[in-house]
Amino acid sequence: MSWAANIGTRNCEINLRWTSFFSLPSGKYLVQTSVFLEIVHIAGLFLVQNTYLCAMNLVLNIRFCLIFAVSLLLANMVFAQQQGSDLSFLSTTLEFGHISEEGGAVSKTICAVNRGSNTLYIKEVAVTCGCTTANYAQRELRPNDTLHLEVRFDPMNRPGRIDKSLYVTVSDCDVPLRLRMVGYVEPRERGVDELFPFDMGEGLRLESNFHAFGYLEHGKEVEHRIGFVNTSKNWISVELRPQRLSGYIQVVMPERVAPDYKGDILLRYTLEEQSDIYGLLEDQFIFVVNGKDSYYPVSCQAIAVDNFDMVDDISAPRADISKKNIKFGDVKRRYTTIEQSIELMNAGSSPLVLRAVASTSEALSVDNVGVEVAPGQSATIVVRLDVGKIEDWDNPFVARLMLITNDPMRPMLSLRVNALPE
Repeated sequence: MSWAANIGTRNCEINLRWTSFFSLPSGKYLVQTSVFLEIVHIAGLFLVQNTYLCAMNLVLNIRFCLIFAVSLLLANMVFAQQQGSDLSFLSTTLEFGHISEEGGAVSKTICAVNRGSNTLYIKEVAVTCGCTTANYAQRELRPNDTLHLEVRFDPMNRPGRIDKSLYVTVSDCDVPLRLRMVGYVEPRERGVDELFPFDMGEGLRLESNFHAFGYLEHGKEVEHRIGFVNTSKNWISVELRPQRLSGYIQVVMPERVAPDYKGDILLRYTLEEQSDIYGLLEDQFIFVVNGKDSYYPVSCQAIAVDNFDMVDDISAPRADISKKNIKFGDVKRRYTTIEQSIELMNAGSSPLVLRAVASTSEALSVDNVGVEVAPGQSATIVVRLDVGKIEDWDNPFVARLMLITNDPMRPMLSLRVNALPE
């Protein structure tokens, strides 16, 4: 009995009970019986533990599968109720897959159900591209009625990835419900006239005649290339005649172009680090091909701003304006100058400076360029409209003002200005 006692703790008690029960004359058999029972006990514990673990793993796997399946279902069934509407779509994405550009228009239908207890009315289905149309018969949806919305997409001249949106406005919700269109248009083979649509004369064609560079920081340069081709069978001579020059543009193009030759026109803007130039830079050229002026000018523009490489975003100024639109209303010819004001605000941690103001019309002006706005403060900006400089009195006056500041996040703030000349 001493051997069984040395096994220890709980197993010892079990072995002692079983050895007492199997008390045999021979000590040999007693020891063999005890060992056998100890092995049976350990094996039983092992079997129970592993059966429990297998069962737990099975339960966990089933639970994971159920959660995953429900998650997928909820991801596809995006309910409009989340946006305050009882109209729910089974899916908010229309999959067009891979379609051919030359294959004609493709239609897909998406369905939605009125899950509420009141009648819904479809006010509008707005598309964001002229290539897309939306058709639906039911404008009135009673409870549990289904809306069948057919979306038709024309892929012609729209090669590449499809990623567009539609917006459904429902009577019980002020926020339109957004639907997405996704897919890919396999491009068709294009001819020279399509690849280079701008005919500059004498066989010279360009792929584009305009480029907007965006921001041009001091001490940096930006460049862009416009492709060209000589479709004639003769050499042609090319020169550029400037119509508008900023003084910061470089244009590189060969003076003579061989027949069937393709190349690039290089446009490059450069600003010195210590430059004091801010605002809109505009340049425009006329191509003179074999001594003849081209019909299309070539133009480009950039917006000169500070160099923000060393600016700490946390301590930088933050610019905003009190309103994005100025409406002068009815304007009489007898008026000379009329004005309105806005507030230029600084929500940042360092002084904000109004570097420059650019306008799309000579009739607009702002006086206080260079004003400095302390953190947490604002400054009044007076916008003047010179009525005598309005060119078109038959149509509404619409122009844009661009305020250039030293805000690294938004160096330019845009302000729309309109008036009704009488």
